[in-house]
This record gives sequence, structure tokens and C-alpha cells, in this order.
Amino acid sequence: MTDVVGAGAVDRGPAGLSGRDHEREVLDGLLAGAWESRGGAVVLLGEAGSGKTALLDSCARAASGRARLLRCTGVQSEAELPYAGLQVLLRGTLNGVRSLPERQLLALRGAIAPDEAPAGDRFLVGAATLGLLDELAEERPAVVLVDDAHWLDLETMDALLFAARRLGMGRVAVVFAAHEDAAAFDGAPGLPVLHLGPLTDGEGAALLAGRAPDLHPAVSSRILGLAQGNPLALVELVAALTPAQRDGSEPLDAREIAVLPASWRVRRIFDERIRALPAPTRLLLTAAAADDTGDVALLVAAGERLGVAARDLGPAEAADLVRVSGRRLGFRHPLARAAAYQGAVLVERTAAHRALAEAASAAGDMGRRAWHLAAATVGYDEEVAAELERSAELFRSRGGRAADRRGRTSRRRR
Repeated sequence: MTDVVGAGAVDRGPAGLSGRDHEREVLDGLLAGAWESRGGAVVLLGEAGSGKTALLDSCARAASGRARLLRCTGVQSEAELPYAGLQVLLRGTLNGVRSLPERQLLALRGAIAPDEAPAGDRFLVGAATLGLLDELAEERPAVVLVDDAHWLDLETMDALLFAARRLGMGRVAVVFAAHEDAAAFDGAPGLPVLHLGPLTDGEGAALLAGRAPDLHPAVSSRILGLAQGNPLALVELVAALTPAQRDGSEPLDAREIAVLPASWRVRRIFDERIRALPAPTRLLLTAAAADDTGDVALLVAAGERLGVAARDLGPAEAADLVRVSGRRLGFRHPLARAAAYQGAVLVERTAAHRALAEAASAAGDMGRRAWHLAAATVGYDEEVAAELERSAELFRSRGGRAADRRGRTSRRRR
């Protein structure tokens, strides 16, 4: 684990952060403010692979041992499940809460633990989220990191934006990372926005020199042209080169990647890495990509229903596609998650969702059970539609803005 340098300085170690000096300075100031009771938030916007996740990772390293870290990632398949992101972000934080007004506490419990408390409206949930973060920061600063925020459900986004704009003198820092065209941050009133553009050729060359100092100059120039200033593309394209390609004796055109947009070049590399895995690992990886919780226990339970075991994650870890820390699983990059899910065939995706639905049911999470059942259904299924509508009614009672959409579309053909 990288030591914290100075007053909350963002780690400058990873080569993937080359060319992001301004962004790192802003994040340095944000974290330093949290240490000194000057709470704040910032939004990072950029294309896939522009360095948003690497910047969040560096914030996490800087906060390690000094702050309470709360982190979640938006997942496309959960974007219409109210408070799905907040459930992941704030899981386990309500134990021992002392200062929240009762109505706010009940509202927040209704959002992240719906089986335990009555419903509350969105304003109360937002106020409660702010109050909870302030209370958590009384013991030590709190750092909230949200990746792929453009895939968060609307209710979670409302609550987090409400809190982020009102941090004031608290010891809380919030960093959102989202795709460049994320509508939720249009204007982002009250929040500074940093746009991560492409690296210059000089910055890209410095990144390549740090990753592959023995790279042939002509190959380096070719990689720079292919990546179009995308940091992740630079890193992953170099990592995918054979020794013959590194020394320039084998043309890069053999990979047929020159005509693809930068982010899709990187996706293709992740696709190739996943295709090289054993079939049981690919199936478990599909289930991991379909699940937004990152809960290893839930994934293992789903894997048992798919006929695969926890040990089958090993090859995916060895390929640096996923990382398991304690009870949490995270993907190496959002594009790795996209490749794992979108690269699977329909029967694999539906099997993964069905297994996750059964595992969620066993865990008492009926909302996720209904959602995964719907995702696993092809054609019309009145029983699934009825269960989804019951779930929508529950979410509507909790103030879910997506509930009406879900109810109207529960019978659509998939």
C-alpha cells in the first residue's frame, strides 16, 4: 500500500496517471480540505480509459489508514433499481448511528435496508445521506469514491448530489467519475468539473517509457497513433504486444486494431483476455459482471447454482481482470466488466442472472431477486412480471423514480 505523502497528497506512483498533473493537484486539495474540516466534491468526466478509475484508485491509496473509504461503481443492469448504488455504498454504516433525526434514519433505512423500516421520501434520504456522512467523519475523515456514476440509479444520484453540494465544513470528500457525456452532471451546479482530455504525444511517450523502456521507437510511435491519447489504451496495447511486436520485427497491423475507436481497441484486448480463460471462469466472470454488489459471498452462492466454484476466479485474478480483497470483488476496469458481460452469449447471461436471483432470494434481497429474474427472462412471463411489479410497488413506496418505468416495461420482450 502506498504511503500518504504530505497532507493527503494523491499518490503519483502509477504510470497510468501520466499527464494528469492538474487533476491530481485538484484531488490533493480536495483531500487536504477533508483532513482540515473543509469538505468538498469534484466530478471527473472523460471517455472510457481516460484515467478516471486510476485517479480514484490513487485517492483510495492516499486515504488508506487516514480516512474511512466508501466506494461504489455504477452498473448498467442496475440503473433502474432504486437506491441500488446507495445500498452498496452505505452497507453496514447505519450500525451505531447516533445523531440522525429519527425520520431521516427511517428514510435511509428504507432506502438501503427496505425490509427493516418504513419508507421515506427522496428529500429525507438525501438529507440523511448528508447527515450520515458528517457523522461518520466525526471519528475520522470520510472519502467517497463513485466510479461509472453515469450508470447509477436516479435515486442514488439524487441523494449523493444533494449531499455533495452541502458538505460545508465537514470532513468529507466526494469524487464522482463518469463518462464525458453523462447527463446527470450537465452543469453540475455547485460542483467543480474536471474534463479529462486525451494525453499529448509527449505525455503519452512518457507513459510508454515508464511501462516499456525497451520499446522500439517506431513501435512507440505506432502505439501513440493507435491510442489517440487514451491512457488505458496505451497501457493495455503495450501489455498485449508480443516480444516480436515490441522490437518491431512483427507489424502491429496483424492485430487488426487500427480501424477501431480507442475505447473499443481496449475492449477488444479485454475480450481476448477473457476468451483465453477456462469456461468455468468465464461463466463466473459473467455472473460477477451482472452483479453490482461486489459481494463475494453472493457471487459464490450464484456460482454454486451455475456449477462453478470460488477457485474458478483464480485465472481471472491471474489475468488481472478482477481483484478480490476480503469479501469484495472489483473489476480491473469498467471496460473489463463490459467485456465480461457483453461478450457472453445470451444463454450465459440469462443463466448468470437466474443464479444471482436465486442467491439474492436466499439472502432475503427480494428486490434484486425480481430484477435479476426479469433480466433472465426472454419473452413474456406473467409470474416474473407480477413479481417485478410487486417490487416496483415497494420501490415506489420508497420514492423510487424508476418504479413507474419498471412497472410499464415489466412485460416487454427481452
